[in-house]
Amino acid sequence: MAVDLMDELDDKEVPDEVMDPEAALRRPFRKKVKEPFGNPIYELRRRVAQGKLTMEEALKENIPDLTSTHVGEINRFILINRRKSHWIEFMIPLADINYHFAKEIEHRGEKGLATIIKAQFIGDLDEADQIERLYLEALELFDAGLYPLQRARTQVELGNLYMARRDGNKEDNLRKARDYFLEAIKILNSQRTAFECAMANTRLGQIFLELNGKDSENLDKAEEHFLKSLEFFSREKYPVHHAINQQHLGMTYLSRPGEGQKEWLEKARRCFEIATSLLNPDNHPTQFATAKAGMAEAIFKLWREDKNTDLQEAIRFFRESLGWLNPKTNKALYGRIQLKFAELWEELPPGEEDENLQNLVKCYKGAIEAFERERFPEQYATAHERLGRVYQRFSTEDTHERLSEAESCFKTALTVFEEMNKGEDCDRIRSYMKENEEKLNRIRSKND
Repeated sequence: MAVDLMDELDDKEVPDEVMDPEAALRRPFRKKVKEPFGNPIYELRRRVAQGKLTMEEALKENIPDLTSTHVGEINRFILINRRKSHWIEFMIPLADINYHFAKEIEHRGEKGLATIIKAQFIGDLDEADQIERLYLEALELFDAGLYPLQRARTQVELGNLYMARRDGNKEDNLRKARDYFLEAIKILNSQRTAFECAMANTRLGQIFLELNGKDSENLDKAEEHFLKSLEFFSREKYPVHHAINQQHLGMTYLSRPGEGQKEWLEKARRCFEIATSLLNPDNHPTQFATAKAGMAEAIFKLWREDKNTDLQEAIRFFRESLGWLNPKTNKALYGRIQLKFAELWEELPPGEEDENLQNLVKCYKGAIEAFERERFPEQYATAHERLGRVYQRFSTEDTHERLSEAESCFKTALTVFEEMNKGEDCDRIRSYMKENEEKLNRIRSKND
């Protein structure tokens, strides 16, 4: 149930020198930067905003007295104001224009920073190749001797990009991300930037957790990096960062296979308990929901090991978790938690048949709603397959209409798996459909 939890971090916990990469250019950090009236690049953008120039015309303008100060002034203006929503529409083309003119100056640092800013304003993973090209361009500009921190931060950005990329082979992308972070952390350690080292360790932990999730060596490395982050991110000074790393550590322990699993599960449960105690669900609903779901999963797995475990607690935590998520905006996470919750209902001892059926149907339909067919085809098909099996299992002579529901689910799953060329999955679904048809025929023959 891995999810990127770094998106909702509290800016109060992030040092100014990290929020503003200007520090890497060895310039004094200024909290207030006035609008750079008179700056020729800024004035070009104003003329575009006023409709006096098109962007194409602005980029063809000649600025004879262009200096690195002009570019640098715009760099800092954007960095200080980029989080102000009312500036965004103005900032994006300003970043484009500044990047264009930055190419004409000799100052490698300002060139690199303008390049980074342009890449960060693209913001669409569908343009990942363009973003990567810009970061690699910046990497060439940031000489390790002159701009070590900015070089490391660019490597971090490349690592983040490869972690988030949807195209290509996922494991290959994760390995590239790992390599960028490992290179970055060498520089960050040498520069004694403890905060950024801790952040990089968190990212490396995430990567090792996702790489071959059941591989004990990768899990060892994931644990090592999360623990390194926690050495810096104390719960008193950095409660949100501490909680996030505890969550990741809990996920690492949940993934531990084999002997001694009960001990790992107890550790996981404790990590998630710490995380929920530190997170305010109103401010960080996604992290809070993830921690609650992690705690529920840990308790559920402990119940598998020891039936004296209070399973009702796991049910309550799963429900609380889902209550903090919006299935329309947290689709993947919401769907994964619904599938985990369904696993619990699948394994419950026989009880009230209608209640079990209702809970299972609710979970699988919730997962189907969250997993859009276009974005999550495999999960969409899997949820239909499992829902079909539920209808099939709970069907009787008196409720044979459930077999028709099962058939519909299996057909949907089969169609998607066929589109994905999943041969084994298709064969399995066809066997379920055959079993379903035979069961339906037996009921019909009895009724005749």
